Amino acid sequence: MFKVPVIALTASATAMVINDITDKLNFKNSESIFRKSFYRPNLNYLVIQEANKINRILNICAKIKGSGLIYVRNRKRTSEIAKTLNVSGIKADYYHAGLSNETRNQKQNSWKTGEIRIMVCTNAFGMGIDKPDVRFVIHYEMPDGLESYYQEAGRAGRDEKESYCILLYDINDGIEAQNKLLQQFPSKEYIEQVYQSLGNYFQIGIHSGKGTDHPFELSDFCEKFSLKPSSVYSALEILHKNEYILFSQGVEKPSRVRVLVSNIQLYDFQIKNPTLDMFIKTLLRSYGGVLFDNYVKIDEYLLAKRLKTQTGLVSKTLKRLHQLNILEYHERSDLPQITYLHERFPHTSISKAQLEQSKERSLERLRAITLYCETGIKCRSIQILHYFDETSAENCGKCDVCRKLKKEELELEIFEKLIGFLKLELLEKMQTTEELCYKIGIQKEKELIKVIRWLLDEGHLQMLDNQRLIWLKKE
Repeated sequence: MFKVPVIALTASATAMVINDITDKLNFKNSESIFRKSFYRPNLNYLVIQEANKINRILNICAKIKGSGLIYVRNRKRTSEIAKTLNVSGIKADYYHAGLSNETRNQKQNSWKTGEIRIMVCTNAFGMGIDKPDVRFVIHYEMPDGLESYYQEAGRAGRDEKESYCILLYDINDGIEAQNKLLQQFPSKEYIEQVYQSLGNYFQIGIHSGKGTDHPFELSDFCEKFSLKPSSVYSALEILHKNEYILFSQGVEKPSRVRVLVSNIQLYDFQIKNPTLDMFIKTLLRSYGGVLFDNYVKIDEYLLAKRLKTQTGLVSKTLKRLHQLNILEYHERSDLPQITYLHERFPHTSISKAQLEQSKERSLERLRAITLYCETGIKCRSIQILHYFDETSAENCGKCDVCRKLKKEELELEIFEKLIGFLKLELLEKMQTTEELCYKIGIQKEKELIKVIRWLLDEGHLQMLDNQRLIWLKKE
C-alpha cells in the first residue's frame, strides 16, 4: 500500500486498461476517475489506400502548409524519407532512438523552432512534444494499435486549428504487421536463455546483482552468445515488462569525474605541469572539493565555455589526466542500459500462459487498427471513440468516410439502413444488383446503387463473374 497520495495519468486508455490500473494501484473509489472525451473537433482523420506512399507524402506536404510529422516503424526509413523530402525542396530531418541524446535534442529543437518543417521519426519522438501548430501527422504504415495511433496523431492541431491525421495503408500492411508482431514473442525457453546469458555477460552470480546498472552493447552480446538481435530485443522487452530488468534504450549516462590524489599531491602536480594548471583550477572551481570524495557529474561543454576552448579538447585533457592517474574520468555514454530490478534468479517465473495472454492482447490491438484501416463505411472519428468506449458519438463530417457521404449526396441514416439491408441479404445468399434493387423498391434504387458502388470500392463487396454480389467482410 502507498503511504502517499497517488495519481495515475494516461493519454489514452480503454475501459479494460482503466480497470487494470485502478486494480493494480488499489483505487477503491470509482468516482475518483476523471475522463475527458477523446473527441477532437479540429482533427480530420483520413485513411488513404496507397501503394506509392512516397509520392503521396510529397503531394500532402505540397498541399498542406505548415509543420508536420511523419511516423514510420523503421529507423533506416526515417533518414531515407527525410532525404527524399530534402531533395524535393522540403526541409526535413529524421529522428530515432539510435541517435545520441545531443543529436536528438538538436533535431527536436530545430523542428520546434521552425528551422525544420517536417520531422520523419519513429515512435521515439513524441514524449513531451507539445508544438501547437502541427498541421498534419502522417503515418507511413500502421502503428501497433489504436491507442498508439490516437496519441501520435493527436500531436496535430493542439492550437485547436484545422489539422490532418493521415494514415497511409496498403493491402499488404496488415499481414506484414501481424508477421512482425508474432516475431516479438519468442518462446519461454528462448527468454530463459537470454536472461541467463545476460547474467553471464555482466558476470553476475546467482542471487546477486540487484540494483546494478550495466551499459549494454546488443551486437557484442549477440556475437558472444550466437543470438539473433531482433529476437534478443524482443526477449529483453518481455523481461522488462515482467520487471526482471529495466531495459533503457539509448539513455544518456552523464560524464563523471573523481580526483584520485590528495590536495597536496594535486597542487604539486600543477606546479610541475603548468600547461594543465588552469584546466585543473577551472575544474575545481566548477565542481568543488567534493571531487576528492565522490564521482561528480560534469559537463564538458560548460568547462569548454569557461576555458574558452572546444569541447573535444576538454575531453582529450580529461582522458590524459585519467591516464596519468590524477583523476578517474568516465565519458558520457549513450548506450542502452540494463538495470537489475532484483537479484539474478536461477530461472524466471514467466509462464507460457502469460506469454500467450500477452500475445493475444497485442493481436487484439493490431486487429482493431487493421479494422480501422479497412473499414471505409463508418466515420473514422466514431471508430476511434467507440474503441475508447464513447458510444454516443456522432459523425464528424470531416474524415474521408464522411466526405464521401457528402460527395455521393447520401444521408447518414439512409446510408446505414441500406448497408444493413445489403449485409442481411448478401450474407444469406449471393444476389445480382437487379435482384437487390427489385427488393428495395424503385424509390431507393438510386441510393442503393451508390452504396453498392461504395462497398465495391472499399472491398466490402465482390462481384463474381455471374454478376452476383457477395459480402466479404464481417464486422
